[in-house]
Amino acid sequence: MKIRLFAIFIFLGVGIAQAQIIPQGIPVYEPNQLQKDFSILRGALEDFHAGLYRYTPKNEMDSIFDSVYLSLNTKMDELSYFRKLASIISNIHCDHLWILPSDSTTKIIWQGTFLPLEVKMIEGRAYCFQNFSDDSLVLKPGYQILKINGITIDSLIEFSNSKLPGDGFIETEKIRELERHFLDVYAFHIGQPDRYRIEYLDEDKILCKTDIKALSYKDIKNKKKSYESITSKGNLRLKFLDSLTAILKVKGFGDWKLDKKKVKFEKELKKTFFKIDSSKITNLIIDVRDNDGGDDDLGLNLFSYFHDKPIVEFNRMEFRMKKSKYFRYSDMSGFKFWLLTSVLNKTKKINDSTFIVKSEKTLKPYGPSRPQFDGDIYILINGRSSSTTSDFVALMKSYDKAIFIGEETGGGYYGNTSAVEIEVTLPNTKIKVWTPTVCYTTNVKPIAEFGRGTIPDYEVQPSIQDEINDIDTELNFTLKIIKEKAYDKQ
Repeated sequence: MKIRLFAIFIFLGVGIAQAQIIPQGIPVYEPNQLQKDFSILRGALEDFHAGLYRYTPKNEMDSIFDSVYLSLNTKMDELSYFRKLASIISNIHCDHLWILPSDSTTKIIWQGTFLPLEVKMIEGRAYCFQNFSDDSLVLKPGYQILKINGITIDSLIEFSNSKLPGDGFIETEKIRELERHFLDVYAFHIGQPDRYRIEYLDEDKILCKTDIKALSYKDIKNKKKSYESITSKGNLRLKFLDSLTAILKVKGFGDWKLDKKKVKFEKELKKTFFKIDSSKITNLIIDVRDNDGGDDDLGLNLFSYFHDKPIVEFNRMEFRMKKSKYFRYSDMSGFKFWLLTSVLNKTKKINDSTFIVKSEKTLKPYGPSRPQFDGDIYILINGRSSSTTSDFVALMKSYDKAIFIGEETGGGYYGNTSAVEIEVTLPNTKIKVWTPTVCYTTNVKPIAEFGRGTIPDYEVQPSIQDEINDIDTELNFTLKIIKEKAYDKQ
């Protein structure tokens, strides 16, 4: 880990750092101010984040903290400091742990200009998906991007992996986050040049180059509207594909509003399964791609329609100390934290800094729910299937309930650190860190590699042409499996 961290700093020093740009107006701080903020960040993480050492042992994490602290011996602007801290946050390997510059610096960045491209990441390659620039007839959708301002795509992926948060050692989530936030990841961590030099391969695989003028976020957003399709409201959508097969899209594990009326997830799910039961279908496809989670109870609720015995979802839920001097730098008072973790939940003290939650619904036997579905189940997953979604998927995998198609989930198979989030503001730089406080251990069989998500039975990714033509590659693959199964039974 120490070697890897030093490698990141060396990489930045000789590679992407040469292209990094600091906008005008970004404040500069003295070493003592940076060191004080760093000490507060470290102390807050050590007190609040129950999964701080889940993937990086304490001695290695201490070495990382110490080495960065020693490097804070000269003046530094806030954005450069933020970029340094982001590497530390990334090394904690927690998807729910986030960091952003101060509000004033963030405002400066969003008032600047951005790379006017939407990019799709497929098998380690970057492709133009939409070009919002005035040169849209030159760099067309489907063309493979090789370099941006002299930086290779491989280097950008490696760089973003060292900056973005993510569970364990899962790469798919960081790739999907880079894809989803390509323009702001570039702006926050590399810079905002006036123009971008793009090297790419055209439809004939001929190497080409073009210059693209940067655009404001407002201009990009206005141009993007014409491409966006209208999606149905709500977190549940059931569609019957034929007399034997239906697809259930789960967009999120939470309630929603429809025509200003609240729709309860559990009630709607119950109605959905009555429809499934009365239809007599034998194949159910559950699509949880791009579902980044929600309420733990609701993930367990969905699982209970496929398992005919009561189940405990989590073996353990723990949080750190109830008292901390770092609450003064956060949006959470010590009293409020005590109420949330001790009054609303029964707890058991393990030692002075570790407490076990005892009264959560997901820590007790739950289910089964009726009507049960006992047909064939297929689950579509990707790198943005995380948090509660990854917990649900892990249970389905552990109990051998389904066939999985797509790519590795973004959330860990064995659990995550989330819930009771505390927002810490560093007093000098005003950089903000959102730290989760509850470490979850999912009640699953030990069939996955530590630090990984749920691996699909069939790894399937769309091609760039499938993306452009809005072809659902994973669904089509699943329907092919169902058709082949039906043929084999004849």
